[in-house]
Amino acid sequence: MNSQEVSVTIRGREYRLKSFKDADYARKLARYVDEVMTTIEEGTGSSDHLNIMILSLLQITHSYFEAQEAKDIPNIKIESEIAKIIKSIEKTEKELEKISLAEK
Repeated sequence: MNSQEVSVTIRGREYRLKSFKDADYARKLARYVDEVMTTIEEGTGSSDHLNIMILSLLQITHSYFEAQEAKDIPNIKIESEIAKIIKSIEKTEKELEKISLAEK
């Protein structure tokens, strides 16, 4: 797969990069990074570009790890709902069995 040169803007600075994905995907990533950096800058009141980049990198990494953990950990609410459905099915099966025996 060939790489292509893409121009993106993050925090008012233009960056040229090579991307193996399409240009729109690279721009989407840049917009996300820009949004995170803007949030960090507004939240900290800092204008130190390096500081904002490091804090943004930590935030993005944190979000990534959370997403990975969410994929690995079963959702307790879903498991609870599944258990309720299984109990309901078992109860219905028992009731149908009783009805069937009573009809004989």
